[in-house]
Amino acid sequence: MILPDSPRSVGYGVALAPNLTVEHQMSVYKDNGYADRKAYLAELAQDYGRKVFIFAEILGPNEDFDGLVTSLEDTEDDCDGE
Repeated sequence: MILPDSPRSVGYGVALAPNLTVEHQMSVYKDNGYADRKAYLAELAQDYGRKVFIFAEILGPNEDFDGLVTSLEDTEDDCDGE
């Protein structure tokens, strides 16, 4: 696990993809209207709760705008009872 103070971490202890530069990864979030990955995940968490951070850690940043959202939507019905 990447700790929040790790040099490859972008908030919430979530690591950056090792094959992309920090600048490139940040531009992806800015291009989609977010200051950075932390802001993006925080907004998703408003709708989906804490599981956003668990899925984000497992799937990695390369899946933030695809696999992460799909996983959250797929599990939404499973977690409605919480």
